[in-house]
Amino acid sequence: MPRKTKKEKIISQYRKQIKLLYKEVPNISISAKNEINVVKEVSNVSVSTPAVSPFFYLDLKKSIFLIAGIIILEIGMSFLKLIK
Repeated sequence: MPRKTKKEKIISQYRKQIKLLYKEVPNISISAKNEINVVKEVSNVSVSTPAVSPFFYLDLKKSIFLIAGIIILEIGMSFLKLIK
């Protein structure tokens, strides 16, 4: 095998760099002609708040009243135990 010329060494260095870049960034594809084609990702992500149903607020009110009632009962029962 003949030795590599300066140009061939430079080309092989570029190929190694391209391979390293390909390993680091998975969105790059290398064609047969050693051209780099960057694959663009199209994302249709919309930043919007989800619609809250009116049942959520009804359930929230009910659960708050129930929790408050239970807490008041617990406090009342503890005072009744202290009085006796």
